[in-house]
Amino acid sequence: MSANLLVKNARPMGGAAVDVPATAGTILRVVGLAVLLAGAGLLGSASPSAPQITSRPVRIGVLFPDTLAARAPMLDALRQGLQEHGYVEGREVTLDVRYANNKEDRLGPLAQELVRERVDVLVTGGTTPTAAAQLATRTIPIVMVGVGNPVARGFVASLHQPGGNITGSTDALPDAMSLRLQLLKDALPSVSRVAFIHNGAVTSSAEAREAAEKLGLTLQPLDVRVDAGLNSAMVAIRLTRPDALIVVPNPLTFRSRHRIASVGLLQHVPVLFGWREFMDADGLMTYGANMTALYRRAAAHVDKILKGAPPAELPVELPRFELVVNLRTAKALGVTIPPAVLSVADDVIQ
Repeated sequence: MSANLLVKNARPMGGAAVDVPATAGTILRVVGLAVLLAGAGLLGSASPSAPQITSRPVRIGVLFPDTLAARAPMLDALRQGLQEHGYVEGREVTLDVRYANNKEDRLGPLAQELVRERVDVLVTGGTTPTAAAQLATRTIPIVMVGVGNPVARGFVASLHQPGGNITGSTDALPDAMSLRLQLLKDALPSVSRVAFIHNGAVTSSAEAREAAEKLGLTLQPLDVRVDAGLNSAMVAIRLTRPDALIVVPNPLTFRSRHRIASVGLLQHVPVLFGWREFMDADGLMTYGANMTALYRRAAAHVDKILKGAPPAELPVELPRFELVVNLRTAKALGVTIPPAVLSVADDVIQ
């Protein structure tokens, strides 16, 4: 088995495993991360107890950047998590859900609307909804889900001690792009030129360049923040035909995942997505957070807040990265995934 395979079951918090390429350096980094988080008090969770009984159902506002169709599985997961903590919708809790329908300028007014309606907790789906909620209120607790770098975004002071009214989860691990590039090299050893769709995040693109250099890869960054940028990126893929494509997860790439995967298949460019939820688009692989699981876990943060825990003291949860491989897509592309990589996959689509 290659020294660059994935290590499973390093657990930084709440029993959630972190899977990373098993070079000696990454093993030490992951073990060090687990020790650091354990020392900081991030391991484990509070013992469950019955929800507080109030004279009215608790109102939970939910703010999404896109559409009901895109977020239905994640909303269902949040509902399931609340049920698991003893909350019956319509009796103990009500959900007030707002969708911006991919119009970013709608997020601010929708967040303000939820604040005016005096929701008890806000759950925000991603970076832009969290930013809108932060502007709308500094007092109502906000549980963010899947924000890439909440410290750099100014949502929290640190992952261990958020320090304000925002807590929740991030969908990224330290060195996330390095891990994806290493996995790509393990799965496709002959790859040398890799295109990289990102959304202008300086940290991600800088990290990717550094990791690519260490692996002897040439990186082709494609800055995609709006639909027009995605059009340009797809043209670039057709013209340059990179050996592979990595797609950073965000609402734009999520709703465009089928188009991206289709271009990859037509141009014989293997696509590595983030978020397990991308896999219905028939990319070659996904390696990243399971967003549905993060929404289910968000209910635990909501539960603790409703029982009196201040969000300022509730640590931000790190995700478990999952590897999914689509062998149908591999066959269509004419590539063979090494058995050692398949052996550590969380799911293999035949």
